[in-house]
Amino acid sequence: MRIHKKGILFSVLVLLFALVFLRMGTMLAQKADETSGQMRTEMAEPSEAKGDNDRQDRERSLTPVTGPGIALTFVGYKEGTATISWLDSYDEDTSAYVVYRRQLSDDENEDWTALARIESDHQSSGEPIYYNDAFPTQRKAQVLYRVESIVSDSGKYASITSNTVMASNVVVCIDPGHYKNASVLRGEDLYGYNEGDFVLKLGLQLKDSLKRNYGISSVMTRTGDDIALSGFTNADLDQNHLSLRGEYAAGCDLFISLHTNANLDYANDYPTCNQPIGITKTLVFLNLVGTKTPTCIVQANAIGANLSRINHSIGIASVSDFIPTDGAVFHDWSDAYNDALDTAGAVCVRWNDSGGDYYGVLRGASAVGVPGMIVEHAHHTVAETRQYAMTGPLAELWADADAKGIAAAYDFVRAAS
Repeated sequence: MRIHKKGILFSVLVLLFALVFLRMGTMLAQKADETSGQMRTEMAEPSEAKGDNDRQDRERSLTPVTGPGIALTFVGYKEGTATISWLDSYDEDTSAYVVYRRQLSDDENEDWTALARIESDHQSSGEPIYYNDAFPTQRKAQVLYRVESIVSDSGKYASITSNTVMASNVVVCIDPGHYKNASVLRGEDLYGYNEGDFVLKLGLQLKDSLKRNYGISSVMTRTGDDIALSGFTNADLDQNHLSLRGEYAAGCDLFISLHTNANLDYANDYPTCNQPIGITKTLVFLNLVGTKTPTCIVQANAIGANLSRINHSIGIASVSDFIPTDGAVFHDWSDAYNDALDTAGAVCVRWNDSGGDYYGVLRGASAVGVPGMIVEHAHHTVAETRQYAMTGPLAELWADADAKGIAAAYDFVRAAS
């Protein structure tokens, strides 16, 4: 067979072209596979991310509810019943509440007692829920309360436990002396001070401190500028019918009338309202019932000592000492003692001509069988006292000192802040 050179050359060229096309096809196929794999990976990533988000959403839905939660408060004690109240920010998700109480003791592990289960009515208006508890003892004592929610969907929400509040079966009647603008001062460096106005601020602070720190309830003869009792108002209750203020304490464990003191005109040869700090002393006057009540004597001693230390520490008194009473001997009051310089304060008594209480408010408290006291915290005739009252935390300091002294008589502990 005869083969031409031209034919051989043509065949070789065809073979070479075939090999080239085959190689290019392989490379294109590989590139296509790589591109396809990358596209599959890129398409898979959003899908997996979506799965993660769904899982996180599920986890979030099972997380215990947080936020404001259940805000529990101690409303007060009256006639053997302690009342607590609460608001729940997640009430619509709650089927019921369980109220717990624990006796206050040194044992932190003492068990809580479940008192009641209260079905929720899903109050959307945010109105408070109340629970009345028969106090577990007649002796003066402190207890703790808390509330726990039972959720309607345990697969979606977790139960919430409220804050713990302290409560007791002690009730104090607070009498902020006078009324608005009842005792206007005249002179220099007054700083806008008025006894009637300041002792109202002090009384409100005392009410708050007693409840918040010791679980002690209070009633007040006035909570605003004016006072109105038994059809009488303001001046009538500050001059002619003072006993009504003390009688308002009927059923309470203590009556305490809050005041700041004054002195005779030009005492110690100083202007009446510009006395030196040496005149400052705390005086606690007890009524007849109080002098025979051991708890009231403890309270008078503790309040006087607390205030004397504070007044000296803040620079409005020259003496930090206070003369307590043993319940048998009391300090006699006189103008000379009241106005004396650099003299310790004391627990005092003052009787009228018939041997009864001289002060009308204390006479009224005695009439209803309630131990009572008047606390003259310091002399407002000292400019430094007026300044601290109007520009410093004097009301808060005095209120805490009074509250601490009242609680001391029952060996009450202070609530954890």
